[in-house]
Amino acid sequence: MKNKALYIILFAFLMVFLWIPIIQKEFHIFKVKPLMGVVIETPKPSLTLETYTSGKFQKDCESYVSENFGLREPVIRIYSQYAWSFYHKNFNIYFIPGKNNWIFYFPAVKDYYGQEQSRHFSTKSETIEFIDNEVEMMCTLRDSLQHYNTEFLSFMAPDKAFIYPEYLPTAYWVHDTTTLNGSAYFSEKLEEADFPNIDMTKWFIQMKDTIDYPLFKRMNFHWDFSATIAFDSLFRLMRDLNGMDIPQIRIDSLTTYIDDKVQNDEEMLNLLVRLKDPTPYRKAHVSVQCDGCHKPRVLFVSDSFIWAFNEQLPEDDLVATEDVWYYNTTCYDNFHVTDKEKYDLKDINRLRRVLRADYVIMGACSHQWYDGTMGFAKQILDDLKDRDLVKKSLVMNEIESDTNWIKALKVQTALLSKPLEKVLEIEADNVINQNALLKDSTMVSEEALFNARVAKVKEELRNNPDAMGSIIKKAKDRGLTVEEMLEIDAKWVVNYQDQKK
Repeated sequence: MKNKALYIILFAFLMVFLWIPIIQKEFHIFKVKPLMGVVIETPKPSLTLETYTSGKFQKDCESYVSENFGLREPVIRIYSQYAWSFYHKNFNIYFIPGKNNWIFYFPAVKDYYGQEQSRHFSTKSETIEFIDNEVEMMCTLRDSLQHYNTEFLSFMAPDKAFIYPEYLPTAYWVHDTTTLNGSAYFSEKLEEADFPNIDMTKWFIQMKDTIDYPLFKRMNFHWDFSATIAFDSLFRLMRDLNGMDIPQIRIDSLTTYIDDKVQNDEEMLNLLVRLKDPTPYRKAHVSVQCDGCHKPRVLFVSDSFIWAFNEQLPEDDLVATEDVWYYNTTCYDNFHVTDKEKYDLKDINRLRRVLRADYVIMGACSHQWYDGTMGFAKQILDDLKDRDLVKKSLVMNEIESDTNWIKALKVQTALLSKPLEKVLEIEADNVINQNALLKDSTMVSEEALFNARVAKVKEELRNNPDAMGSIIKKAKDRGLTVEEMLEIDAKWVVNYQDQKK
């Protein structure tokens, strides 16, 4: 009898164990903490005779189920915790545990040991040829952009591995002395060419023994408060290049505190229990001096180190516009405002954004310089050869600088169901071809502008499956149509954006 009861309990436990993931997947009963990092969704497989007979459907099903079963997140965190706690092993290929619980970025560690070059080039001479060519293009592009009153400079963000090599792992790592360090050679050639450049790794190495606190946290690849020092130097260089009276950064004080809620790169280990970082979080208190100065229009072509500009500094007080071209693939248009736009660079007029900037800054941390300007210099040099494109870009920028004109075109975005960038292109063609202008046929009012923005937000919400799921649920709960609920939410978003400005 006792055995029977035990069997029933074990069977019930087994059924619960098997069914809970299925129930969780369908109904999301338990609130789980999402995994950190980049998420690449696996599409739901399509069953056809061809995919079934070829075995593709079965393979795709296996991938889809493994990425979408219920309670996947805590299961992964439990296993990651087990591997880290017992074997000091992790499943994030970009993490390298160092000494004294310091963590480092894998490509940066490879770069320090001379092993990163081989991932990009076959030989040292090939690396030299590539960098020499990149430097030549950067110099040519700078000369060309100066004709349009645009300065071009570079900014080498620091790499933690080079600044704190004493905490790097040593087991199984051997220095390859036959290779070339890409950023060091780049920095040397830029200096020889008299190209304006700041190498923060060099400076931070010199600085680290003169201050009482580390320039990087143990659990972060990226910088925090130390970015304010670097951007202060960057703005000084920008001011010296063309004499423009731009804002001055002043570091008034530094606050030190412990806050477990501050996000570190360590979170991407996806452990069940976060690692404690004994390094205090530091926040620099910055003021901006700008008595009648000119806030510049800035375009950054950069990696993830640029995000510190927005996190650590009052960018609204420092720049008029700030565009970020992330790895020269994605454009965050006017990044520092609430209703910023995001574009794929293949889909927009890159040249006009370059020509409207007062400063174009090529920025990346040390190991990223094996990719040079990430194709930026060659692309813009090619664009500048197209005289029609240059003319159209300048006309678009002229239109954009006219407040009343751009208001009229924002109304047209709703009437034409096109994004502002496309409407700008249409109007520039009208100017060049001496056709009737859109602005002359547009009645501009605050209500029309508001409605145009609402229409734009509605389109963005329609293209967001998660947002639409929430809107459909709210519509049902409130007894409204989906379109009515969509209108309400879009107006709320626009009003919220206005409050944040």
